[in-house]
Amino acid sequence: ADTGGTVFTIRLNSLANEQLDIFAGSPTGFRVKQITTTSTADVYTMRLPDDNWFIGVGPQMPRGPIAGPPPTPSYIPPRPVDVQVSGGGCKVNGVTGCSVTFTLTAASKSITGKVLDSTGLPMMNAEVSAHSPQGGFGTRGTTDGSGAFSLGVTEGSYIVHAFVPGMPPTRDISVFVSNAVTNYLFINGSSTGIVTTTALSLLTLTVTKSSTSISGKVTDDTNVVQGASVYAYRMDGPGHADARTGSDG
Repeated sequence: ADTGGTVFTIRLNSLANEQLDIFAGSPTGFRVKQITTTSTADVYTMRLPDDNWFIGVGPQMPRGPIAGPPPTPSYIPPRPVDVQVSGGGCKVNGVTGCSVTFTLTAASKSITGKVLDSTGLPMMNAEVSAHSPQGGFGTRGTTDGSGAFSLGVTEGSYIVHAFVPGMPPTRDISVFVSNAVTNYLFINGSSTGIVTTTALSLLTLTVTKSSTSISGKVTDDTNVVQGASVYAYRMDGPGHADARTGSDG
């Protein structure tokens, strides 16, 4: 429970019966309040000690070591805010005040496509995201057994990419979503809008399997550690890979 600190108020212009996480992160800690919205105008509070906080709202993250990714949202998660808490007062994005209003906009359109490996086979359970190139906020989802994905969005410009744990991420693809009724998807600067069913075959994200590998074990000095996250970052340019350890560490 929240104890001590300054009371910060979060107002949600939301959709009823949405399971959400209200999160607050700072250099000294991370706090999450799990909620289920009861109306389209809910109010919640968190007590925050003096610090610089990053506060936002998004899909409720499953709990547990093998809980998997969060569900694909039916709305566009709002952009988080920077909050400075000091001496009982607050500033939100530089403006004095200890409250913020987040609006969850229902997704009215979809970005569809497929994630394949370099041989053309579908990649199931690949993580796919679409975010604004200006503000970085957006949405995410996972692919089905055929490698297909569908991300709920609103009108605007997006950068779409995918990744699979243990493999490099795909290249970015730009998508513009117009206000047209059907042919509203414009891929990679194309002047011709297409429908979502056509995008399934045209918007393809390719995961390239590496020809080399880095191997090792994770231990606690005595026993191997199963399920540990391992990351590898390139030193000569952008790119990374990640994986989890198996039963042998």
